[in-house]
Amino acid sequence: MREWLSFPPGTGRTAVMKNCQTLVWVGLLCAVGCDTQLSQPVVETRKAPPAVADEQRDENRVITENTERVIGGLKVVIPAGWEQKSEFDRTILEGEFRLAGASGQARLTLSRARGGREENIDRWRKQIARGADDPEATETQVEAAGKDATVFEAHGAFTDMFSRSPQSGWMIFGIVIPIESQYHYFVKVTGPRETVESHREEVLKFVSTARFEN
Repeated sequence: MREWLSFPPGTGRTAVMKNCQTLVWVGLLCAVGCDTQLSQPVVETRKAPPAVADEQRDENRVITENTERVIGGLKVVIPAGWEQKSEFDRTILEGEFRLAGASGQARLTLSRARGGREENIDRWRKQIARGADDPEATETQVEAAGKDATVFEAHGAFTDMFSRSPQSGWMIFGIVIPIESQYHYFVKVTGPRETVESHREEVLKFVSTARFEN
């Protein structure tokens, strides 16, 4: 026993003790198992969000019941059956709907703009060319949002910045609601004459529910 614990000549006690500690660690590793692999650092990975089904995307949808909403600062009751558009030119429009009809859909837009009432109505006049059998354009008054609003109606061949060619047999049915003296809210319906006329009273009722949000 003394010979086993004796230190060879020239060997320091400290060096031998370090060798003994190394042997102890090697023995422990063997006890755990030589096939055991060192644990790898855990890397957290984020799962990609699940794909959204087509029917869940922000698409056009038909209003199934009369619904109150605020559109561009104007609170209105949207009639059941109107199709609300999810994509439209938001730089100039506050909202857009499609109104069904046997002769084709009509387009209803909501917008706000500066300028006088007549100035904006004249712009509408230039968008529709009256035919020989078309009635003259008219302007009447209704109450909307507690204001005296102007109703403009015109028949003929319709053309605007989005039309590739004049649409004959069309109609403009628009309501101009004053916000301030030189600032107005516009409800404008364009489309085949039969379709627009079939929704005329419905649009007037829609406008009668309008209230400006403070």
